[in-house]
Amino acid sequence: MKHPGRAVLWVVGGHVALVLLGWAGTYLLPDQNTDGQCTGLGFGCALTPRDTARFAIMFIGIPALTVTALISLVVIAVWPKKNAPGAIRGRSRN
Repeated sequence: MKHPGRAVLWVVGGHVALVLLGWAGTYLLPDQNTDGQCTGLGFGCALTPRDTARFAIMFIGIPALTVTALISLVVIAVWPKKNAPGAIRGRSRN
């Protein structure tokens, strides 16, 4: 990897784009239930499609993006050192 800075920009930029897409996508969903059911949590009520998407993003999307971003950044940080031209492979330091 010749330019790890460029790879970091792609990873961070891609994750920011996914967050913005998810955030903007929630505004395209209806904020009322179509069958006239009450909105909210509990007592027979149901979340609106917009609120359901926001809960999914909050409980699934944010942790998933955080984990993938951290893994990607660690790989970008370690890869150049592991595959450096002067690195000796297959030898232990005993």
